[in-house]
Amino acid sequence: MTPDSQQPTPATGHRLAPWGAAIAVGAILAGAVMTARLNRPAEATPSAETGPPLSAAAVLSAEHGPASCPIPPALTQRRLRTIADTTSSRPTTLPAATGAPTRRSMPTGARATGCDTQPGLYQYVDALNWTLDSAVNGGHGHNTATLTQYQSWRADDDCGRTIRTSTREATADDTYPAGALNFAPRRLPAATDSTRSAITAITDLYLWTSPNPTARAAALRLLAARDAPQYRGAVTDRAGRCGQGYSVTSADGINRDLIILNPETGGVLAYEQAAMRDPGRLGITEPTVLSYLLLVVNTHTTRATP
Repeated sequence: MTPDSQQPTPATGHRLAPWGAAIAVGAILAGAVMTARLNRPAEATPSAETGPPLSAAAVLSAEHGPASCPIPPALTQRRLRTIADTTSSRPTTLPAATGAPTRRSMPTGARATGCDTQPGLYQYVDALNWTLDSAVNGGHGHNTATLTQYQSWRADDDCGRTIRTSTREATADDTYPAGALNFAPRRLPAATDSTRSAITAITDLYLWTSPNPTARAAALRLLAARDAPQYRGAVTDRAGRCGQGYSVTSADGINRDLIILNPETGGVLAYEQAAMRDPGRLGITEPTVLSYLLLVVNTHTTRATP
């Protein structure tokens, strides 16, 4: 991911923080892009300030509507804190590995959905990103968990808008003129040097675009092109959606990357990076999620408005 120092300055608002993969020593996984809100009366919108604690799955289930491409509304900082407080820091429990992906186990990526057929100038992505920001001071690890909702609109001329709301910072609403979003990926690399780099390249693409069935199929081919990840069978993401899990673990057994795919469309549902043990002096005493990206929706919209 492009470092923050190399990103263009938005036309309005604050500079956008870097979006990419956060590993134990402090890189940040984040980013994404988001569609239009459902049109419904104000009184029908759930209150963000009241009610019992809700998980990400409960929020998304309650706030999705009956549209062909359901899109939840933006979340307030308080609602994000409620979700963060009720989310476990433990990595996803995976079924035993069943070997490398096969043609039978890998989604085809060919089925179109209601999100594919939505018209509009802008590619829109909505994502939730949990990150564990780690620092070492005086020989002791200090870990701070953050949950961020990203909304992003991107046109073919690389103009667009991003809205970022997190549990730790005020909402940032940035507008980009034509050409300013050219640092974000539009397509996959022809090849990668490892399974992990294939997973991160695919995830970066989903953070910034709404891949159509052809692009989704290309992503699946890239994923299986080299030392294919282990197929983990049915895995549920933090929104309660059942997908197919594929993982790769570092040679030293410390870091595990997990990508969860929609079995019908081949699209990415979620991407998790976890430390299975302390990689140094970060104060991690049990397997811990370092970063979790939940891709809520990838689609198109006619206006860059939430």
